[in-house]
Amino acid sequence: MEIEIFSDLICPWCFIGKRRLDRALATAGNDIRVTWRPFQLYPDLPMQGVDRATFYKARFGPDVDAKKIGEHIGVEADEAGITLDYSRIATVPNTLSGHRLVSFFEGDPRQHALMDDLFCAYFCEGRDLGDVDVLADIGAGQGEDRDTIHARLLSDEGARAIRAQVQGAYGSGLSGVPYFVLGGKFGVPGAQSSDTMGQLIARAREKLAETSA
Repeated sequence: MEIEIFSDLICPWCFIGKRRLDRALATAGNDIRVTWRPFQLYPDLPMQGVDRATFYKARFGPDVDAKKIGEHIGVEADEAGITLDYSRIATVPNTLSGHRLVSFFEGDPRQHALMDDLFCAYFCEGRDLGDVDVLADIGAGQGEDRDTIHARLLSDEGARAIRAQVQGAYGSGLSGVPYFVLGGKFGVPGAQSSDTMGQLIARAREKLAETSA
């Protein structure tokens, strides 16, 4: 069974949802293939990204403390084994290039681990996911040749396809992530608990077996 996950690389709930899914997958059997699909919360950001403090003051008002944005999900993140460090994040990136990197691994089981690397780089280390040098380093961490990844990222490879997928997701009514699609039929919004996700996977597997019988 395939699980497709629509997410953005700068969505903390997507990071939490991935870690919760990992726990569910640990007991769900080995017949599940995970594929990550692109979504952009802020597709119109400049490609060089924007200063994080400036971005949140424009979004939430001049009195907002950008370092405190997201603190309310700290407990949820801790429970998932994630230590968010917003104080290290200087830039809100345009995630197009990051999604292109993820697409280079489509059909490869390393894609799932790559997503964890990208989430950790942004939320725990404050690295700029709009920087192709940073992205090339992360891609190389999954065993790919860094220079090859870097050259592909400097090109326009995959950019049109990613934009089309993001527009298609918005056009279908998707407005928030993470969003999981189980077996191509069953949609699950939000970062569900590991227990809930495990139950939903089991039900989806049963329903798919019934329809194929």
